[in-house]
Amino acid sequence: MAPCPLCLDFKKKDEDDPRLSSELTPEQILDVRSRGTCSVCLVVIQGILLFEDETWSLKEDVSRVYLYALSDKGDTLTLEVYFHADRPKLVLEYFSSKEPKQGWEAIRQRNSINGQTVIPDGVRWTKSMLRTCSTEHSSCTQSEASKFPKRTVFFQQANNGDINVELQEHKGNQGTYAALSHCWGSIPTCTTTSQNLRGYAEAIPWTALSSTFRDSIMFCLELGIHHIWIDALCIVQDDTRDWEVESSKMADVYQNAHITLAATTSSDGNGGCYSANQETVREFEICPDILVREKVSHWQEPLTRSSAQAYPLLSRGWVLQERYLSKRVLHFCHQELAWECMEQLTCQCGGIMAACDPLEKVLLVRNINDLRDVTNKLPTKSRRWKNAKDRMANTVNSSIFSNIEEERILMAASSNTSDRGTLSQDKYFDQWHAIIEQYSALGLSRATDRLPALSGLAVRVSSIFGQYMCGLWYKNMLRDLLWRVALLHHDSVRPDCYTGPSWSWASINGAVKYWHDINDQRDQEEEAIRLIDQSISAQTWFERDEANRLLNRKTAGKSLVQWQVSQLRFSCEVESMGGNPFGEIITGRLHITGFMQRASLQYAHHPTASEQAQPLPYDPLQYLVSIQGVELTLPFFADYVLSEGPRKLLDGAAINLLLIHPNIALILLKHGRVFYTYERIGIVRQPSAYLALYNLNWMSENVMMTITIT
Repeated sequence: MAPCPLCLDFKKKDEDDPRLSSELTPEQILDVRSRGTCSVCLVVIQGILLFEDETWSLKEDVSRVYLYALSDKGDTLTLEVYFHADRPKLVLEYFSSKEPKQGWEAIRQRNSINGQTVIPDGVRWTKSMLRTCSTEHSSCTQSEASKFPKRTVFFQQANNGDINVELQEHKGNQGTYAALSHCWGSIPTCTTTSQNLRGYAEAIPWTALSSTFRDSIMFCLELGIHHIWIDALCIVQDDTRDWEVESSKMADVYQNAHITLAATTSSDGNGGCYSANQETVREFEICPDILVREKVSHWQEPLTRSSAQAYPLLSRGWVLQERYLSKRVLHFCHQELAWECMEQLTCQCGGIMAACDPLEKVLLVRNINDLRDVTNKLPTKSRRWKNAKDRMANTVNSSIFSNIEEERILMAASSNTSDRGTLSQDKYFDQWHAIIEQYSALGLSRATDRLPALSGLAVRVSSIFGQYMCGLWYKNMLRDLLWRVALLHHDSVRPDCYTGPSWSWASINGAVKYWHDINDQRDQEEEAIRLIDQSISAQTWFERDEANRLLNRKTAGKSLVQWQVSQLRFSCEVESMGGNPFGEIITGRLHITGFMQRASLQYAHHPTASEQAQPLPYDPLQYLVSIQGVELTLPFFADYVLSEGPRKLLDGAAINLLLIHPNIALILLKHGRVFYTYERIGIVRQPSAYLALYNLNWMSENVMMTITIT
């Protein structure tokens, strides 16, 4: 029997395609309706017809319809309806109020939010989530009351209904408080300053508070909470010392808050948490237990441009650490509330998990005690290690390895599985890189907040990661230096104000990326170990020779550059503002001894045939490095636009490469007239095939130098 032409009996043609079927015309849809052979499709069609109004009809105005279902993210059945006229598409989602019955699995269970309001419905839902989180989530619970921050906003409702508000100072006393996460906007409406600090301690006029502040206070009262921490009010904004001290305590403030309220859809204080933003959701019941509504919007992670516009708070740099550090975050969205805690991401409608992934907070909470025990050390030399070395010497030409590489491979080969498991600390550094990638793409009102806006998160993990250096970790420095600006824009610049040394990602104003495929050299070692084992266990001379040939090819040309990388030595000097190593930086110097190679900068010129059609004879966002000693020219990732502006470099300018990884070098520019002082302007990666296949030493004329990068 042929499948239904509309729903295909919910059997996807292509598992990788989110669509259930190709585009459908109104004629096809109405034909299925007239035949009435598919009960599910009759429900789907009825759902479309319920949204018809005097402005459109399925037969006359719709051009095509797409069905989406059965994705691996758990979406419920969704329809996109497109129109002939210049009219926005209509997106509908079908859902069930109960567990779906057999044959209807594409229509998932969701919650109705029709007619619900933040007060009282949202309050009731929030209280239920708080009870569940406090009693069932081990990662979110607190064993004792938290200490108040230095200041909180205290409020209570008087008998006449007025809400009295004042700024209270605390000296170590404990209690329950909320925190607010919000966008300031271009013009802050209400802040604490040196002039009004004493007056606010007596009373803060209700009319002086922004809509967002008032909404958060009223919602807290509904929850039975009488204290809230709001940065604009609890930090004296014109007192530099107070700002430095209190902003350095962000980790404790958000971590100890009972709940963080997030004005996620408001771009400034006038937007409020819910007063002006709540939108109604049109829902219809098609048949018992099956409903249809306009699709409830959720943000997407990583944040897309449309999500950033709809949820402006999530595009701000300060907010990322607030979400990571808070035990519980309640997001006020356009149509509903969303809940984000250490163990759960959900919303009132129940569909947010199908739209975005929760923040992975394992770095901060889960397995934190296990992480403290990670030694990140290879096992010591033992009899097993010696035996492995002897066996290898009898089987493989060990001269193809440098001494350091041979030792690392042999020690890893002789260790058991549990030994290698102790190296898992690297995954936590990998997660830090993922956080930097996410954070660096977010916006800041002040360029100098590049490091302070992440300081709370850095403080939280410093007991595990060690010494913090301008956004990098000393014990992971060589890996942390491998950041790059993957996509250069015309506004990619190094800020005029100092935000960090050039070797730190904080020195530029855009998003950065890391190469995750080269973070761990052990992957290459594991491959070498496999080939060694294959050679040792070979049954014939031919098999052994083939394994040795592959091993030689795998490691060809690596000995010299591996050894040169192993000779890297470095130290750091960082001077921070106010003595807070996690906040704003005054200067940062990286003293490094390594192998340097001379090179020159080349603009990426357009082909001659197309020069007439181009405004410039070169691409201002792409650059090449010409390496001396070898006829090799490689594209590289510039940290900022090099062909324009006050930092412009001429085509052919002298630059230097500092080998930091066998296939990666920092691109350095001599800094003024100061001897042996450089600044980073980019990074280059040589294709690994050049070394593995052609035995090309791309750093053949390098020399060891001790330099300073500022």
